[in-house]
Amino acid sequence: MNKWDDNDYVNVLEAAGDEIIAFEKFGSYSGMWAAIVKHNDKVAAVISDYGSCSGCDSYEMWAHYNPKTQAELMEFYKTMEYKYLSLDDALIQSKWEIPIEINNWLKENWPKEAT
Repeated sequence: MNKWDDNDYVNVLEAAGDEIIAFEKFGSYSGMWAAIVKHNDKVAAVISDYGSCSGCDSYEMWAHYNPKTQAELMEFYKTMEYKYLSLDDALIQSKWEIPIEINNWLKENWPKEAT
């Protein structure tokens, strides 16, 4: 168990084999989340959005109809087509699409040995 075990998006990333280094949600009822993960032996950022109900959150909608088995979580992961970004790519994307607080969080939490 880790400190993110109650987070559905972390569970999805872990089902895909990612090691979670850091995870944070930005917003309240809805917003964006960011994870720093080890994916295929490389450190990467994954950034997406979330909502508070099945009408505005893809995971909530999916989970309403599917069990949360390892295999089912992997199927959901495949539908999301998450982008795994280097720190530089994530910061470039942050300038245009992502709030500055995520940009700052990535810089603060990115492992020093991975830069």
